[in-house]
Amino acid sequence: MITDLSQPLDYDTKSPEYRACITQALTVRTLHASPTNPRKHFDEAALAELAENVRQHGVMQPILVRPWPANQPISADFTGGFPLYEVVAGERRYRAALRAGLDLIPGLVRHLTDREVLELQIIENLQRRDLTEFEEADGYRLMMKDHGYTADELAARINKSKAYIYARLKLCDLATPARSLIDGAGLPASIALLVARVPVPELQKKAAGEIINRHMSHRQAQQHIHEQYMLDLRKAPFDRKDASLTDAGSCTDCPKRTGNLADLFTDVASADVCTDPHCYRDKKVANMRATQRKLEEKGKTVVTGDDAKKILPSDYHDHPTDGYVRLDQQDWRARDEDGKAPTYGQLAKQAGIEPIHVVHQATQTVVAVVKEADLKKALKQTGDNSLSKADDTARAEEKKRKEAAEFRQRLYAEVRQEIVAHLGAGNPLDSWHLRTIARQTYWGAGFDACHRITQNWIPREEIGDGHERHRVLGERIASMSDADLMLLMIDCCVGGHLHVAGYSTGYAETPPVLAELAVRWGVDADALKKDLKAAAREKAKGTKKGTARKVAGKTAEKAPDPEPAARANEPKPAPKRKAKPTAPATQAAAAAKPAEARAWPFPTSAAEAKPAARAGADEPNEQAAGAAKKPQGKTKAAAGQARQEEGPPPATDDAGEGAIERCTRTIDMLSGQTACEEGAAA
Repeated sequence: MITDLSQPLDYDTKSPEYRACITQALTVRTLHASPTNPRKHFDEAALAELAENVRQHGVMQPILVRPWPANQPISADFTGGFPLYEVVAGERRYRAALRAGLDLIPGLVRHLTDREVLELQIIENLQRRDLTEFEEADGYRLMMKDHGYTADELAARINKSKAYIYARLKLCDLATPARSLIDGAGLPASIALLVARVPVPELQKKAAGEIINRHMSHRQAQQHIHEQYMLDLRKAPFDRKDASLTDAGSCTDCPKRTGNLADLFTDVASADVCTDPHCYRDKKVANMRATQRKLEEKGKTVVTGDDAKKILPSDYHDHPTDGYVRLDQQDWRARDEDGKAPTYGQLAKQAGIEPIHVVHQATQTVVAVVKEADLKKALKQTGDNSLSKADDTARAEEKKRKEAAEFRQRLYAEVRQEIVAHLGAGNPLDSWHLRTIARQTYWGAGFDACHRITQNWIPREEIGDGHERHRVLGERIASMSDADLMLLMIDCCVGGHLHVAGYSTGYAETPPVLAELAVRWGVDADALKKDLKAAAREKAKGTKKGTARKVAGKTAEKAPDPEPAARANEPKPAPKRKAKPTAPATQAAAAAKPAEARAWPFPTSAAEAKPAARAGADEPNEQAAGAAKKPQGKTKAAAGQARQEEGPPPATDDAGEGAIERCTRTIDMLSGQTACEEGAAA
């Protein structure tokens, strides 16, 4: 046995006690935290609570230590001279004992190698929910870098996939500025990984700031990174296999190409995607300069600077200004009988015209163009009048289009004058106009809006296919009454605002058109919102209540059923919100009723609409209350009754409306959590 621990330990690994485990009471001041522990952050409030518990009850579960290696550095904050033991596992208990002022702490002494220590720390901390993904990643990197683990060995040892290991390791590539932004915003590891895959530190910081400022979800952040920080190598203007363009080498062998790290880029469809925009830009610049140099060596015309800006004026694309055409652009005016059109490069070669090579600095490309007038002139000299004829045909077609447009505009202008005079005389529009407007509004609303509109008119039970419902409702417009036509137009105005897409950000909770309609027809939107929230709280409350409360609905005696005559005299319940109309015929019949017998779709006053709206708004509460009364099984009821008789009444998190009740079992679990904190959660 090792007896002298006053000096740095240099134990014999072949000795019998090397693998021996010694449980003993250790002096707290002789211990020191392990420098390889992946956990670096400790919750101060939880640690203070644990220290108070340790002060009262002591440390119930031993910590794991090993003799301090002689060659291991000691941190500057250790004031006890030379430590005797390294805390391998249980650092929270060790810190709590220090705060509590304990002299001794139970410890299990084991002789472990550095590799074994790190492996135990990683595996032990993986069971802790408060270990951050960054701390986990640092631990994996240390095991692979300093202790020779491969990704396959590490995945097998901790029972994770290799893709999981690579994803965690990639988090280590986050630069400090981006990591600070992500930590401060509390972004999840899934979004942090998206940012970490961007290999440029300043771009990482930029991407993280954009995601945080725009409050992006994971899907939105993923799409943003794909669109703004990844480039399709298949569209690159340079040779992907050329290793001489820059020091980065060829793109095919680059680790920043998604195909070379397929386990890390499972969300990217193509393998030929570059994740480093800066490297991609540098290669474009190098390729542009090399192309320019080769053209000049061959004596070709190369235009640069301000002259190039006149031909390619845009900073966003490399399309030439009027009067110039690109050689790779097809001239569809000169297509043959089979519909095939030659490129301007083919026509220029046929005419013997040398192209002009223009350097476009914004896109780092060299674009070959020719003057269209010179091309036509040269082709005409060779006897080819195809472009001139094509121009004559195009001019004739353009003239016809202008004449047709002018006729339409003049015709509607005269029709509109007649309509203005008709309305000015106090005459309403007839059913034909309503039908025409409704038809155009409906078919112009778009399929998504029409899909929601048709649900108000044709139930799924009648026609299941959405496209078919769309078509059928469009045909029914021809036979609708004026009231149904007006209701359909209102549906079309609102239908596009009844859905909130997953990619929507910054949307109004109540669209203006819907809010204005609610005010016009006397519907209290705020009251309805409160009722829906109350119903949601009731539903959540019902699911969280313990078995002791649920048993009441099962064991209570059922009241005798009153006589039929007595039931006939009972007051009727308040009317619920009417079901949505299901067909134009039904709605037309409803529209034909007297005004005092109906409140929708066209009540005579706002006061007439309020009672029906409020009665419908109360319906969620009635449904939630009814759901809470459902009987439970006998076994759960009996167990709940026993706990109800033995334990205290259910507690609540907060007093007042919407308080969450806790069952007695939950209270027992919470009360026992503190007693086992140092053993189970350290």
